[in-house]
Amino acid sequence: MNTISEPLNNLGSGSSTPDIIKGDIAEKFNAIPDHGKYYCHTANPGAVEIASNHTQGIIRYKNFYITSSSDSKLGFFMVTENVKSGKWFKFDCSDYNHPGGIQSLGDYMVVPIEDGNKKSKIRLYNLSGMKFNDKGDNAPTLYKDFSIDRSKGASAAGITNQSIQNASRYVIAVYNEPSKDIDIYVAPAEQIALEAAKFIKTCSFAVPDEYKGFSSVSLVQNDQNDIYMIGMRKSSAGDDWADLFKIDIDNKQFSNLVSRRFFTESHTIHGVDGVRFRWATGIYCSDGNIKLLATQRNYVRKRLDINEF
Repeated sequence: MNTISEPLNNLGSGSSTPDIIKGDIAEKFNAIPDHGKYYCHTANPGAVEIASNHTQGIIRYKNFYITSSSDSKLGFFMVTENVKSGKWFKFDCSDYNHPGGIQSLGDYMVVPIEDGNKKSKIRLYNLSGMKFNDKGDNAPTLYKDFSIDRSKGASAAGITNQSIQNASRYVIAVYNEPSKDIDIYVAPAEQIALEAAKFIKTCSFAVPDEYKGFSSVSLVQNDQNDIYMIGMRKSSAGDDWADLFKIDIDNKQFSNLVSRRFFTESHTIHGVDGVRFRWATGIYCSDGNIKLLATQRNYVRKRLDINEF
């Protein structure tokens, strides 16, 4: 896998501009369809121990879909292009076996990854060089010198770039399922490329029991530079829910605004292993609207069912 060890100039390796949602984000969240639109991606991840491992996170970047998956030995990512092209490639995590829920910011992808021993890292990839070609597949680039090291788990991570008082800062939110909390890391963004930024944990928020079990924690902003988080989860009753929270870093406030139930459609696998918010979930923004993504538990017969809301 490609790696970059030297920091580049600000945005020299890709854009870190966030998607801005104009208007009331709660209204945009409430406008997301209740029922998912069904797609099926075809790819071959090879031999995977499916009893204890599963898809973890999903993002859309341009025409690519990237899905993170755990495995007993080494976690991996599957990249597919559109839903009809049949093009795909796989690349491994460097050393850990359990990547979590992921999010992209411009040309970057943030990935939480666990080692199975209650330790984790937050890693960063550059997506701008990713492509399919006749000479081979160009995988996302891992910045090997970028890492936020943690002494506890990291089930999912979200990222944004926030403008504040004529300045800007990078913000990463990390959810840990065992401790049911969200840690907020912040780094100055003025004239500093994301891969060179130095993050400091500034605050933590306890997640109430009724919202526990997030598979993804994605950050979005409105045109007033307010930060919101969308957490996707399976409820204790087994239903699929997404929750919208507002995060005020400076005043250390974390408040739920809206919670909604969603309904998935599965063709390859049905029941609890079909498309559910328990497995890989994520968001992307398109034309000023918020889109949700969810997958089934694993590739089966080289097929992965995906819903888009």
